[in-house]
Amino acid sequence: SGRVETYLSGEHFLGMPPGKYSIQYVDLRQQTMGFPNVKAVSSDAWDIVFNLNVLWQVVKPMRVIQSRNLLPDFETICRSMVVNFIRKNPHDQLVSIPGETLLAIVNISAQLRTILQEVRIFDGLEILDVLILDIQGDRRRTEIIQKSIVEKTEIDQTLILQRQKAQLVSEKLNQE
Repeated sequence: SGRVETYLSGEHFLGMPPGKYSIQYVDLRQQTMGFPNVKAVSSDAWDIVFNLNVLWQVVKPMRVIQSRNLLPDFETICRSMVVNFIRKNPHDQLVSIPGETLLAIVNISAQLRTILQEVRIFDGLEILDVLILDIQGDRRRTEIIQKSIVEKTEIDQTLILQRQKAQLVSEKLNQE
């Protein structure tokens, strides 16, 4: 009959005369779609792997009903957006150095959410959040970064020791 009604989950009597009906339904609850192992090459040619979840909810059921392939389209577009995001950014901007991980993930999550919210095909959906579970950088690049951190720490320690030795020598000369 073209009637639109909203029901809570459970069984319902629709009160319609016997006959064949085409019933379309839309789940209005918050939903999650996982995207494990989204692989791409960063703008500086290093391999990156994202594991993330996108939290979404239908906010305009009539627009969603018109899309016959909503979930496959949603999955394809989300995956391609993440791949495109990785391709546009350098490795070190996506894979943070130790100690800065949380801040980088929150920033990347916010950027991806903004990108997904601007997609016109999702007009009947609301992107609630993008949760990044893990970002794996290229092992070779990660090793290079870790080695440079260790070398910097060693250099800093050497400088501290040299300063302390110079201070001791200066104090000894002052005493003499």
